[in-house]
Amino acid sequence: MLVFLVVTLLVGTGLTYLGGMAIEFEARLGIGMIVGAIVVTIASVLWAVPFGFDTTCVGLGVVTAALLSAPGWASAAPSLRTDLADVRRRIDLPWGSPESIRPLVVMTAVSWATTLRILQMAYHGDGAGGVVAGHLSSYADWNAHLAYLGSFAYGDNLPPSLPFAAGSRLTYHVGADVFSAEAAVLGVSATSALVVTSACLAMAFPLVFWFAGTRFTESRAVTAVAYFLFTMSGGLGFVYAFADIARSGPSVIGALPRSYSRLPERDIWVDNWVLSSMYAQRPGLIGLPVVLIVAAAIWSQRDRTALRPFVAAGLLAGGSVGFSVFGFGGAVLFGGWLARRTGRRLVAFLVPAFALGLPVLFLLRPESSNFRWQVGWMSRTLEVPWPWFWLLNMGLFVPLGLIALVRPRTLSTGFGAAIALPAWTIFVVMNLVVLHPWEWNNTHYLVVWALVLTFPIAAVLVAWWRSPRPLFRLVGGVAAVSLVLAGGLDMWRAIDGSEGRGGLTDADGLAAAHWARTATDPHSVFVVAPEITQPIVSFGARRVVTGFSGWVWDLGLGDWTDRIDESTTVLRGAEGTDEIIARRGVDYVVLGPSELAEPYLGNPAYWDVNGTLVYQSPSYLIYAVSSDGR
Repeated sequence: MLVFLVVTLLVGTGLTYLGGMAIEFEARLGIGMIVGAIVVTIASVLWAVPFGFDTTCVGLGVVTAALLSAPGWASAAPSLRTDLADVRRRIDLPWGSPESIRPLVVMTAVSWATTLRILQMAYHGDGAGGVVAGHLSSYADWNAHLAYLGSFAYGDNLPPSLPFAAGSRLTYHVGADVFSAEAAVLGVSATSALVVTSACLAMAFPLVFWFAGTRFTESRAVTAVAYFLFTMSGGLGFVYAFADIARSGPSVIGALPRSYSRLPERDIWVDNWVLSSMYAQRPGLIGLPVVLIVAAAIWSQRDRTALRPFVAAGLLAGGSVGFSVFGFGGAVLFGGWLARRTGRRLVAFLVPAFALGLPVLFLLRPESSNFRWQVGWMSRTLEVPWPWFWLLNMGLFVPLGLIALVRPRTLSTGFGAAIALPAWTIFVVMNLVVLHPWEWNNTHYLVVWALVLTFPIAAVLVAWWRSPRPLFRLVGGVAAVSLVLAGGLDMWRAIDGSEGRGGLTDADGLAAAHWARTATDPHSVFVVAPEITQPIVSFGARRVVTGFSGWVWDLGLGDWTDRIDESTTVLRGAEGTDEIIARRGVDYVVLGPSELAEPYLGNPAYWDVNGTLVYQSPSYLIYAVSSDGR
């Protein structure tokens, strides 16, 4: 797997030399990891169509991607030694030098240490052969990502379908999970593949952010402040940390009892952007960097006549849609807006972006529309005043964004004014309508708004901090701390492990999942309880009539409640079981701890008579059913 990841990085780095832009070598590495993951994954999937998803298709995909990047490395060869020497030179420069990248080195070191620590705790053994999740991301969202990964690595999921809604076409941007599946077929466990590939993508983020930020702002200070504002984002939840410390003493810092950037019981829902949109929601690992890369490429080339950077930006945006629909939308929105006055260069950007992106976007469309008007977004549901909702959830971020809007020259580059209209349009629209079954998912669009708006807000804070007026310096410092305190506490909680652990499955569940994965046809359909920790779904790599209800509902499937009712009927062997089995193409019925408990009440006596027991362990019974439903 290590060779695969290194080659992926080299592929992407080589391709950056074909974009026609002058880019620092360290930025090429960050961009290269993102680009390489996209290109290698797409190439592997194309080879998997005729040959199947296995080591052969991954090898052919890597070779194809390497051939595509070879001209880039050929063009880079004469200057490579000079580029590497320049990196060393800029590291050696004193902190005050405008060219020094020592701030980037520190920023990257802190980020990498945080990333590795959080991901190190993603999965643990329970001491008895089972698996325990180290934090909420790997307990909840990552169970779905394990299902997606397994469906490709071990389940022959081409043409792609939803693994936890058998018979439904794929409606989720699974590119990051397919990238992880490539690592899995090379011989590592599914959990290790998720962790390691997430680490590689996350470690590229500070390098990409610095590349974009220094072009947007031409200021190392503003870029560094913007980075920590985004990665440690949070609202006013930190006040509850003071209450916890007052109640339990300073020792509570070593084992924080709750999240402070997300406190639903206190109407705080938005969450820290990194923990929610990059660790939990894996598409953000690629989508958010793509927004930054595309916007920075077009912004830095807006006054130049070359077409190649615009074509490259369009190819990247279009190629990313299967990895992050929201990243694709953000890249096209901001890239197109920033290029709107560049004539044929705008066309050079939009044509490849739409040519590659729109067909995939069409294929991923939800089965039903969930568009609805909801003025005030979640403040309406929570019945709290709209201004108070945003102050609770993001602190001074929105007021500071408005200050940056009326002070457009705070950023001397003009970037703040240039992105104001599309950025605030996202904010306004997301406060008027809801596009998904769960209203919280508007955050997938709002994170793009926050990402680009962070730069002008950081410029305001830096300007205040540099002001000769003590009051402005005080206000700037207090505002900056208030914006990062809740998110910083949650980051600390994720690092020190006080977030707690949740059991995913025991050794018996893993054994049942292993049997399903290795002893049944890859296209088999199982009936299981729609619980978030059902092991056949996450570790068994087989399709099920329905997985966890939250996943199926949130993907816009119109029959999600029917699937739950039908699974319950089959588990109980109630009236209608035969018809459901025939219509859903069911091959196996699982009766484990979840299936036997309320509310499903699986019926072993029925299945002992009407099925064929093919797997038995202390906790699990798996029955094969015949084509006529018995």
